[in-house]
Amino acid sequence: MKPSTIPELPLHLQPGFVQTMQAVDAPQERSYYINSPEYWGQPKRDGSTLVVVATPDQVYYQSRSAKMKRQPCEEINQALQQAAINIGTFILDGELYYSSVIGSEHRTAAQAATINANQEVSTSPKPIYAIFKALWFAGNDLTIATETERIAAAEKITPFPVEDYLTN
Repeated sequence: MKPSTIPELPLHLQPGFVQTMQAVDAPQERSYYINSPEYWGQPKRDGSTLVVVATPDQVYYQSRSAKMKRQPCEEINQALQQAAINIGTFILDGELYYSSVIGSEHRTAAQAATINANQEVSTSPKPIYAIFKALWFAGNDLTIATETERIAAAEKITPFPVEDYLTN
């Protein structure tokens, strides 16, 4: 079941309908992209793609396959909700992962907890949402903008990370 429609968003940016860029294998060697002024990149995260549609009333979470998801944790939900109350509706494309005590990233809390247990540490892994870019901000559809503009908008939405839960 899809959530209710958000009036200010176009159909392709409604919760449950957002299509994200799919990962592809690069045709050149890694060093080519690192040394070329035509390319730049973001850190690879070892989690799951998560699109966030945040409104002042509710925060929606969507997987890459457009399935609606539950909130990862109350702290992330509250931070995103407060940002939407302050600046209005926005959409973020990012990745949700769980960090182990040795700093490795995992798709699930259980995977990170296994690493923690192997290190004889009983700390429960926290979810972390790594924000890559914005797809909607300040009333603008950024799916037609440049990647640089999308990243800059995401930085305006999240000028301060919530310690241990959100990162750019």
